[in-house]
Amino acid sequence: MSPRANPASELTARVAAVAVDALADRPERTFSYLLPEPLGEPAPGSLVLVPYGRRLALGYLVEIASGEDVPGGLKSVEAVVSEPMLTPDLLALAREVAVYYRAPIGGTLAAMLPPGLESRLRRRWRVLDPAQLPAGLVDTAALDGDGLLEDAELMRFGPVRNAGSWLERLRRSGAIAAAWQLQPPEVRPQRTRTLRRLPGEHDAPRRAPLQRAILAALDEAPVDLAELAATLGVPSGSLLGPARRLAASGHAELEWREVTRDPLAHRV
Repeated sequence: MSPRANPASELTARVAAVAVDALADRPERTFSYLLPEPLGEPAPGSLVLVPYGRRLALGYLVEIASGEDVPGGLKSVEAVVSEPMLTPDLLALAREVAVYYRAPIGGTLAAMLPPGLESRLRRRWRVLDPAQLPAGLVDTAALDGDGLLEDAELMRFGPVRNAGSWLERLRRSGAIAAAWQLQPPEVRPQRTRTLRRLPGEHDAPRRAPLQRAILAALDEAPVDLAELAATLGVPSGSLLGPARRLAASGHAELEWREVTRDPLAHRV
């Protein structure tokens, strides 16, 4: 299946077979796009950005073919946004799954990767012809370390209405070129609450049996609240309130501890 555009002017061109998460006449069918020379030599399994209908869609590069017998009217790949994220074995498996289960190959490949990849796409702009840009834009806008202009900074100089059309006119005139990048995932450290008994003699609260039980089970080494709850035989959620009160009264210290993630922890 081949999205149409202006006829290709090159006699010899590279055609990329791209899987897009969309329906096709056959589940294993891919979409054909011209692969411009400036995009280099991306390997199969790379993530690419392609025009699909009236939007840009994230696609999966399946293979590249070169030759003179190229269908006219193919659209071009917009950008290569990642190194290969799918191995040849996974690409072959996706074809088999698509044929056997009648599942679109684009959706099959998407299921092999972490969700939310499109939300991690970052668009910046490379300034090619400053003379066509609004006065003062290049002088006042701070380019980042890569010499690129942030999307929000460029749009700040655009019109309030029809900003998208204005941006497209600048792009088509050659004043700017889009530079796409797949941002790395924002992985925050996993943390857990710990409680430890402070040194010294402390009178246990008389009317708080759970606090007394907590103090009796503690020493000066930090203990995870989940482990402490298992020791006391109470729900882990019931300890946070008493632990905070013990910390406020100076009996104990409530802290955070970073936990190293183990993806095989559930395996025997």
